[in-house]
Amino acid sequence: METVEIKKQLHEYIEVADDRLLNLLYGMIVADKKDYEIPEWHTKIIEERLEEYEKNPQDSISLEEFKSRIEKMR
Repeated sequence: METVEIKKQLHEYIEVADDRLLNLLYGMIVADKKDYEIPEWHTKIIEERLEEYEKNPQDSISLEEFKSRIEKMR
């Protein structure tokens, strides 16, 4: 379906939608526009892991190796 047609149908729907569905749609719009901040504790974990990787890159595995190990566990 074309974007123009989707917009048209949404406009028509909004005119007849009940409060519950309007609130749901509005919540999706607000969530889409919200800027999410990364918590400081999460940033710290990422920095620690990056630092550990930079010190010992040989201790890491490739994504392909990781996937292979996961598949062997199944």
